[in-house]
Amino acid sequence: MRLRTRSVLLADCWVLGLSIVLLWPQRLAGYGLGHDMVFTPHQPLTRQSLGLGTSAPRAVPLDAVVGLASRVIDGTVLGRIALLVPLLLAGCGCARLLRAGTLPGPQPGSLPAMLAVAGFAVWNPFVVERLALGQWALLWAYGALPWLVRAAGRFRDRPARGPRGASWGHWAGRDGWLRPAAPLLCWLACCAITPTGALIGAGVAVAVAGSRKLSRWAPVLAAAVLVQLPWLVPALTSAAGATSDPRGVAAFAARSERPGGAWASLLGLGGIWNSDVTPASRAGLLGYLGTAAVLAALVFGLPGLRARLGRGLTRRLVLLGLTGLVLAMAGTVPGLDALLRWAVRELPGAGLLRDGQKWLMPFVLLAVLSTGAAVQRLTDRLTGRLPGWPAVLAALALPLVLLPDAPATLKAPLTPVHYPAGWRQAAEQLRGSDSAVLVLPFGSYRAFGWAPGRTVLDPAPRWLPAETVVDDRLAVSGTVLGGEDPVARRMAALLDSRLAPAALGQALAGQGIGWVLRESGTPGPAAPDLSGLQPVLTGGAVELYRVPGPVRAAADPAGRRWSVLLADLLVSALILAAAVVAIAGMARSTRPGLLHSPVTSSSEGS
Repeated sequence: MRLRTRSVLLADCWVLGLSIVLLWPQRLAGYGLGHDMVFTPHQPLTRQSLGLGTSAPRAVPLDAVVGLASRVIDGTVLGRIALLVPLLLAGCGCARLLRAGTLPGPQPGSLPAMLAVAGFAVWNPFVVERLALGQWALLWAYGALPWLVRAAGRFRDRPARGPRGASWGHWAGRDGWLRPAAPLLCWLACCAITPTGALIGAGVAVAVAGSRKLSRWAPVLAAAVLVQLPWLVPALTSAAGATSDPRGVAAFAARSERPGGAWASLLGLGGIWNSDVTPASRAGLLGYLGTAAVLAALVFGLPGLRARLGRGLTRRLVLLGLTGLVLAMAGTVPGLDALLRWAVRELPGAGLLRDGQKWLMPFVLLAVLSTGAAVQRLTDRLTGRLPGWPAVLAALALPLVLLPDAPATLKAPLTPVHYPAGWRQAAEQLRGSDSAVLVLPFGSYRAFGWAPGRTVLDPAPRWLPAETVVDDRLAVSGTVLGGEDPVARRMAALLDSRLAPAALGQALAGQGIGWVLRESGTPGPAAPDLSGLQPVLTGGAVELYRVPGPVRAAADPAGRRWSVLLADLLVSALILAAAVVAIAGMARSTRPGLLHSPVTSSSEGS
């Protein structure tokens, strides 16, 4: 017991150490702003963040969660928590999943295996590239996956049914279904802060808990759908286009980081579409060695993984990993790319498939667990022949040697920034306003001098306490992909018409625009002549103008508003209740005198 506890503790410390190294730029004061990551002092909770705007709900419920948290935690602290927690979850979760296993046979994992699986879960190309791209919310789903696998497995292995007329205490007790269902719902909720994470989490949960009995997998499927209601309901009731530009398939397809094709980069857990966030070492010998190491881990580690997790669970993880790999490769394979373009053009919601590499997540989990199992098999064979410290050193060095420039890749995008004072002044002026704000230059990304070395998503929607209208078109490698927001489309046409200053004000008021915010010091389309508007803030990094005259009120269908709010309240209440039950269960299981090994706990619950 002491040996097992020491191994887990050292693995946890190793995860924390690697996470600190990767996030080292965050030690500086300021707010996170890099590519898709935007943190502000206090992100407002607006209609858009709930999915009630006119744009596609891609950042729902993420913006609502951050907006609520911003009411009690400043963005400087919140941003660091948001980046650190998924890394800790991934490393600690993979170590515990491999250590305990699901079968009574194997002994707890060795220290080298724990260090290898924990380190590789945190320090790998997929994590580094997504961090550099600012997609920290997607990593919350990645960090939740090993815990979700454990929770889904325990829910599958719960007692089939209780006695006839069983009381509520029975169902909520150790042998009831409520205790294993609560953590399952919580981990599904962690995945579901983004639509992509929600779908991946749903697939993993249903696959792991799958059974021929409807009573086993139907509740898991229901829970997986339930946690997605905060973005599904807005998507189904939105005026935004449900389909996407099929040219995005090629623009966001997995990229070959070196000669050999995109498939080789994906097998090495890389291949993201944006070359600006790819570690330079991936283009050379270390990239080939990384792919070879993953393949070797799969070949040598899968038998060991099957011995620890069982044939059934291992087979499910392999199936999930291969499915994710195929989805990631689809945009680069002739025939599959045409099918994907058709789906994106014709099927509602299929635009989520455009960024192929993010679907690699289940394969990354499989590769990480296989690496730990391979090290476990190797140490088992060498026990008694060699001292243990070389294996420990090799396990510590493996991820660092294969990806030595991970911290350098993350330095620029993770270095905090200080917003110019004009942003806070503009937010104060707009507080309490019911009119929408048109943001100029009319483009989705910025390149500010006060945020050097990176392009950033326009921070205005997460700064201003009013509805914002921004361009939702995306420019990728010279290709401008069409957006889905009808209001943004009308604003683009209006700006292209080059109206006279007085006519521009009237046209904006007729579209429900009461304010115009112009951001200075960033490239973008030329702004129109704003002399017909009333200046409120000028001369700084942010200029604010008021549209004169009466402004048409924006349409706000009551039916849509209430359906979205009711879905949010229902899901929030269920998740909160599940969290209380899960925490109470953890507290009972860790009371002195009630500590059980996985074998004992399994036998008592059967």
